Amino acid sequence: MLPTLMVNFLQQMTNALVFQPPPPQPRLITFKTLKDNGAEEFLGDRISEPQIALEWIEHTARVLQNLNIPLVDHPKFASQLLRKEAYEWWKRTDENPNTPKPWTWEFFDWAFKKEYIPARFREEKRAEFIELKQGDMTLPEYRQRFVHLAQFAPTLVSTAADRIEEFRKRLRPDLRPHVSTIQTMDFIEAYDLISKAEKDLSDY
Repeated sequence: MLPTLMVNFLQQMTNALVFQPPPPQPRLITFKTLKDNGAEEFLGDRISEPQIALEWIEHTARVLQNLNIPLVDHPKFASQLLRKEAYEWWKRTDENPNTPKPWTWEFFDWAFKKEYIPARFREEKRAEFIELKQGDMTLPEYRQRFVHLAQFAPTLVSTAADRIEEFRKRLRPDLRPHVSTIQTMDFIEAYDLISKAEKDLSDY
Protein backbone atom coordinates (compact mmCIF):
# COMPACT_ATOMS: atom_id res chain seq x y z
CA MET A 1 0.00 0.00 0.00
CA LEU A 2 2.77 2.40 0.98
CA PRO A 3 4.71 2.03 -2.28
CA THR A 4 1.51 2.69 -4.22
CA LEU A 5 0.88 5.92 -2.30
CA MET A 6 4.46 6.97 -2.86
CA VAL A 7 4.19 6.30 -6.60
CA ASN A 8 0.95 8.32 -6.79
CA PHE A 9 2.53 11.19 -4.87
CA LEU A 10 5.57 11.25 -7.14
CA GLN A 11 3.32 11.11 -10.20
CA GLN A 12 1.31 14.10 -8.93
CA MET A 13 4.50 16.07 -8.30
CA THR A 14 5.75 15.25 -11.79
CA ASN A 15 2.47 16.33 -13.35
CA ALA A 16 2.53 19.58 -11.40
CA LEU A 17 6.01 20.34 -12.69
CA VAL A 18 5.15 19.37 -16.25
CA PHE A 19 2.00 21.50 -16.43
CA GLN A 20 3.34 24.48 -14.50
CA PRO A 21 2.82 27.56 -16.71
CA PRO A 22 5.95 29.43 -17.75
CA PRO A 23 6.75 32.64 -15.86
CA PRO A 24 5.41 35.80 -17.49
CA GLN A 25 7.81 37.60 -19.77
CA PRO A 26 9.08 40.94 -18.44
CA ARG A 27 7.23 43.85 -19.96
CA LEU A 28 9.15 45.70 -22.64
CA ILE A 29 9.14 49.45 -22.03
CA THR A 30 9.91 51.43 -25.17
CA PHE A 31 9.99 55.10 -26.09
CA LYS A 32 6.54 54.60 -27.61
CA THR A 33 5.32 53.14 -24.30
CA LEU A 34 6.45 56.27 -22.50
CA LYS A 35 4.81 58.58 -25.05
CA ASP A 36 1.58 56.57 -25.09
CA ASN A 37 1.37 56.99 -21.31
CA GLY A 38 1.75 60.75 -21.38
CA ALA A 39 5.51 61.29 -21.18
CA GLU A 40 6.79 64.36 -23.00
CA GLU A 41 10.12 65.22 -24.56
CA PHE A 42 12.25 67.94 -22.99
CA LEU A 43 14.32 70.14 -25.29
CA GLY A 44 16.05 72.39 -22.77
CA ASP A 45 15.68 75.37 -25.10
CA ARG A 46 13.65 77.55 -22.72
CA ILE A 47 16.13 77.82 -19.89
CA SER A 48 14.71 81.20 -18.86
CA GLU A 49 11.45 79.47 -17.91
CA PRO A 50 12.34 77.07 -15.06
CA GLN A 51 8.67 76.31 -14.40
CA ILE A 52 8.65 74.27 -17.62
CA ALA A 53 11.58 72.17 -16.41
CA LEU A 54 9.98 71.68 -13.01
CA GLU A 55 6.72 70.50 -14.54
CA TRP A 56 8.61 68.14 -16.86
CA ILE A 57 10.63 66.40 -14.14
CA GLU A 58 7.56 66.02 -11.91
CA HIS A 59 5.39 64.74 -14.76
CA THR A 60 8.07 62.33 -15.96
CA ALA A 61 8.52 60.87 -12.47
CA ARG A 62 4.76 60.36 -12.23
CA VAL A 63 4.60 58.56 -15.60
CA LEU A 64 7.47 56.25 -14.64
CA GLN A 65 5.83 55.48 -11.30
CA ASN A 66 2.48 54.77 -12.96
CA LEU A 67 4.22 52.31 -15.29
CA ASN A 68 5.70 50.57 -12.22
CA ILE A 69 9.22 51.06 -13.56
CA PRO A 70 11.79 50.34 -10.81
CA LEU A 71 13.40 53.48 -9.42
CA VAL A 72 16.83 52.21 -10.47
CA ASP A 73 15.68 52.37 -14.11
CA HIS A 74 14.12 55.85 -13.96
CA PRO A 75 17.25 57.67 -15.21
CA LYS A 76 17.55 55.40 -18.24
CA PHE A 77 14.00 56.06 -19.38
CA ALA A 78 13.95 59.75 -18.45
CA SER A 79 17.11 60.34 -20.50
CA GLN A 80 15.34 58.88 -23.56
CA LEU A 81 13.01 61.88 -23.42
CA LEU A 82 15.81 64.45 -23.61
CA ARG A 83 16.33 66.17 -26.96
CA LYS A 84 18.59 68.85 -28.48
CA GLU A 85 20.19 71.06 -25.80
CA ALA A 86 18.87 68.85 -23.00
CA TYR A 87 20.45 65.76 -24.54
CA GLU A 88 23.75 67.64 -24.96
CA TRP A 89 23.59 68.52 -21.26
CA TRP A 90 23.00 64.86 -20.41
CA LYS A 91 25.99 63.74 -22.51
CA ARG A 92 28.29 66.29 -20.87
CA THR A 93 27.15 65.26 -17.43
CA ASP A 94 27.44 61.56 -18.25
CA GLU A 95 31.03 62.05 -19.41
CA ASN A 96 31.95 63.81 -16.17
CA PRO A 97 34.08 61.44 -14.03
CA ASN A 98 32.20 62.58 -10.92
CA THR A 99 28.86 61.33 -12.26
CA PRO A 100 27.85 58.05 -10.55
CA LYS A 101 27.54 55.07 -12.87
CA PRO A 102 24.93 53.89 -13.34
CA TRP A 103 22.97 57.07 -12.76
CA THR A 104 20.67 57.06 -9.75
CA TRP A 105 17.33 58.82 -9.89
CA GLU A 106 18.38 60.96 -6.94
CA PHE A 107 21.39 62.18 -8.92
CA PHE A 108 19.40 62.70 -12.13
CA ASP A 109 16.79 64.75 -10.26
CA TRP A 110 19.48 66.81 -8.50
CA ALA A 111 21.60 67.41 -11.62
CA PHE A 112 18.58 68.27 -13.77
CA LYS A 113 17.24 70.78 -11.27
CA LYS A 114 20.68 72.29 -10.78
CA GLU A 115 20.92 72.90 -14.54
CA TYR A 116 17.38 74.02 -15.33
CA ILE A 117 15.85 75.21 -12.05
CA PRO A 118 18.18 77.85 -10.57
CA ALA A 119 18.42 78.64 -6.88
CA ARG A 120 16.85 82.06 -7.47
CA PHE A 121 13.68 80.42 -8.78
CA ARG A 122 13.50 78.06 -5.79
CA GLU A 123 14.03 80.96 -3.38
CA GLU A 124 11.21 82.91 -5.02
CA LYS A 125 8.91 79.91 -4.69
CA ARG A 126 9.88 79.48 -1.05
CA ALA A 127 9.00 83.13 -0.44
CA GLU A 128 5.65 82.55 -2.17
CA PHE A 129 4.98 79.66 0.17
CA ILE A 130 5.81 81.70 3.25
CA GLU A 131 3.38 84.41 2.13
CA LEU A 132 0.69 81.98 0.96
CA LYS A 133 -2.87 82.47 2.28
CA GLN A 134 -6.08 80.86 1.13
CA GLY A 135 -7.68 84.23 0.52
CA ASP A 136 -10.29 84.04 -2.23
CA MET A 137 -9.17 80.62 -3.44
CA THR A 138 -11.51 77.67 -3.08
CA LEU A 139 -10.28 74.95 -0.74
CA PRO A 140 -9.23 72.64 -3.63
CA GLU A 141 -7.42 75.54 -5.34
CA TYR A 142 -5.66 76.42 -2.10
CA ARG A 143 -4.64 72.81 -1.52
CA GLN A 144 -3.19 72.53 -5.02
CA ARG A 145 -1.20 75.72 -4.57
CA PHE A 146 -0.04 74.69 -1.10
CA VAL A 147 1.20 71.27 -2.25
CA HIS A 148 3.02 72.81 -5.21
CA LEU A 149 4.83 75.47 -3.18
CA ALA A 150 5.53 73.30 -0.12
CA GLN A 151 8.21 71.39 -2.01
CA PHE A 152 10.31 74.57 -2.01
CA ALA A 153 10.14 74.89 1.78
CA PRO A 154 10.90 71.37 3.03
CA THR A 155 12.11 72.54 6.43
CA LEU A 156 8.68 74.03 7.17
CA VAL A 157 6.79 70.83 6.30
CA SER A 158 9.30 68.19 7.33
CA THR A 159 6.74 66.21 9.35
CA ALA A 160 3.07 65.38 8.80
CA ALA A 161 2.15 67.50 11.82
CA ASP A 162 4.07 70.49 10.45
CA ARG A 163 2.44 70.13 7.02
CA ILE A 164 -1.05 70.01 8.51
CA GLU A 165 -0.40 73.00 10.77
CA GLU A 166 1.09 75.08 7.94
CA PHE A 167 -1.98 74.28 5.83
CA ARG A 168 -4.40 75.03 8.68
CA LYS A 169 -2.94 78.36 9.77
CA ARG A 170 -3.18 79.78 6.23
CA LEU A 171 -6.90 79.06 5.86
CA ARG A 172 -9.49 81.83 5.63
CA PRO A 173 -9.96 83.57 9.01
CA ASP A 174 -13.62 82.51 9.20
CA LEU A 175 -12.76 78.84 8.66
CA ARG A 176 -9.60 78.56 10.74
CA PRO A 177 -11.24 78.61 14.22
CA HIS A 178 -13.47 75.67 13.25
CA VAL A 179 -10.43 73.45 12.69
CA SER A 180 -8.23 74.62 15.53
CA THR A 181 -7.73 71.02 16.68
CA ILE A 182 -7.18 68.26 14.13
CA GLN A 183 -6.83 64.80 15.63
CA THR A 184 -4.92 63.13 12.83
CA MET A 185 -1.38 62.97 11.52
CA ASP A 186 -2.51 62.15 7.97
CA PHE A 187 -2.67 65.12 5.60
CA ILE A 188 -5.43 63.64 3.42
CA GLU A 189 -7.59 62.90 6.45
CA ALA A 190 -6.91 66.38 7.80
CA TYR A 191 -7.94 67.92 4.48
CA ASP A 192 -11.18 65.91 4.51
CA LEU A 193 -11.95 67.18 8.02
CA ILE A 194 -11.29 70.77 6.94
CA SER A 195 -13.44 70.29 3.85
CA LYS A 196 -16.29 69.00 6.01
CA ALA A 197 -15.91 71.94 8.39
CA GLU A 198 -16.07 74.34 5.46
CA LYS A 199 -19.24 72.69 4.17
CA ASP A 200 -20.85 72.80 7.62
CA LEU A 201 -19.93 76.48 7.85
CA SER A 202 -21.46 77.28 4.47
CA ASP A 203 -24.63 75.34 5.36
CA TYR A 204 -25.02 77.16 8.65
